Amino acid sequence: MKSLDQIVSWSRAWLDAVDDNGNSSIDDTSGAVWENKLHASWGGADWKRLEGRVADLKQAYKQLPSAPAHAAVGIVAVRSPDKEVKLFRARSLMFGQAAAVYGFLRFSRAIAALGTALLSLVLVEFFDDFTQLEPAASAASAQDAMEKLIGLLGWDLSTSEEKRKPFNQIFVALGVQVDFTETASGQIKLSNKPGRVESIAEQVRKILETPKKILDFKTALSLRGKVAFAEGQTFCRLTAFVAKMLSDWASSAAEGSQMNLNSDSPLPLNI
Repeated sequence: MKSLDQIVSWSRAWLDAVDDNGNSSIDDTSGAVWENKLHASWGGADWKRLEGRVADLKQAYKQLPSAPAHAAVGIVAVRSPDKEVKLFRARSLMFGQAAAVYGFLRFSRAIAALGTALLSLVLVEFFDDFTQLEPAASAASAQDAMEKLIGLLGWDLSTSEEKRKPFNQIFVALGVQVDFTETASGQIKLSNKPGRVESIAEQVRKILETPKKILDFKTALSLRGKVAFAEGQTFCRLTAFVAKMLSDWASSAAEGSQMNLNSDSPLPLNI
């Protein structure tokens, strides 16, 4: 699967593809070198004024019908409040079904391939998210092209204000904030999305405010996951020690066990 690595790598390649004199040179994976002169209409720095956005498929799995041959194994049993067991047939791809991820990724990869080959869009697909990269000069056209392509293919995009955001120099993709405000000088900045660090701090604060300062198994595992993601996605190693400690605790302790966070605890509360 493609991820934040591709977003950064392709952005970096875009910025490095053209020199100060407007000469472009790109090496492809076959070893060929593509050289050209940047069209004068780009106006110098316009090529490096990158922006990004994310197009999100609406209820992605629900848009794919299950294969008729799988009908016999697409039955879900649910016990109702009156203890009666009711059977339901899943008519769409079920999340968690064997090979469902592999099957879905074939479709998202196909959508990205069509957008790239037919419309020259720069797309990084990750399940049902499609990160678009584009210079500000052609951003509006790229968004319109992507949305119309999705419609022509029969898919539905999320159109809520929260999901359908326009291109911007600062945007959130795959849980990470990407900052293109200094691409003119060749810099791409990554950081945790707004609220993530504050959320972790708030969870820790609530633990420390409990009378006995108790960290149970499930909370340790949850906190470890949040810290590890925040640390890993920004290529930082400052929190690796804390993440490892929480991971060791969560994996070795039996469910229901607790860690005491008093002052004599080995947990470095001042980090």
